[in-house]
Amino acid sequence: MIEVQSASRTFTMGATQVHALRGVNLKIEDGEFVAIMGPSGSGKSTLMYLLGALDKPNGGSIFHGDQDVATCNSNGLADLRGRRIGFVFQMFSLMPTLSALENVELPMVFQRMPHAKRRVRAAELLELVGMADRAKHLPKELSGGEQQRVAIARALANDPDLLLADEPTGNLDSETGLQIIELLRQLNLERGMTEILVTHDEALTKHVDRTIRLLDGCVSAKGKDEGEDGEQAPIAVASSDGQEANLSSGASASSPSCSSAGGAAHA
Repeated sequence: MIEVQSASRTFTMGATQVHALRGVNLKIEDGEFVAIMGPSGSGKSTLMYLLGALDKPNGGSIFHGDQDVATCNSNGLADLRGRRIGFVFQMFSLMPTLSALENVELPMVFQRMPHAKRRVRAAELLELVGMADRAKHLPKELSGGEQQRVAIARALANDPDLLLADEPTGNLDSETGLQIIELLRQLNLERGMTEILVTHDEALTKHVDRTIRLLDGCVSAKGKDEGEDGEQAPIAVASSDGQEANLSSGASASSPSCSSAGGAAHA
């Protein structure tokens, strides 16, 4: 289970303190397929970076099982990402000089898996995503949908507990995007893998178990599938590196936190 407890994240932008997260509380059960949705600047990326152990909260906790991201040093975060989390990105992020097979092998190299073993596993994963016959092709020789399938195989390389997909259909046509979502759903059902999908695409929500909606820096409490047990968790907007922020929602340092369905939100 992933549990976010009163997590806060603040970025310094010049003389301004931007509170990207204010006392966020969420629970995602093992094996759930969850979508995080919201307009640009709603805080989706900031939340994803914390869930993916790419960043740490300033306050509160983010538990992956019994391991708290907030207490990890840089080596601990890298170890958590390498062993337990797989990433799928909108831009595919494949190494252009490596074949599909070599791209899938790459995460296993960093985990020091023997060459023969990782070569066999990479071939098995490419077959799993329907790309066995394209194993020797470079990314430039593959279509967008094929590249995303290779990226999904790469995300599965170290048998993660959690798969994080950031706009995985954003650069694909609607038919190919649907195929990718159906593949992710199949992996979720067959392997019992927890999957979190960050997306703008409303049509994708019918394929997930639950939708968490972010709007104006808060987790919506509207609708039984939106939010966590009907509560709101305030999230201001900022990128993971603090270089971008949308303050139009009033999420600056002086802004009040949002009110939840059950009373005042955590400050």
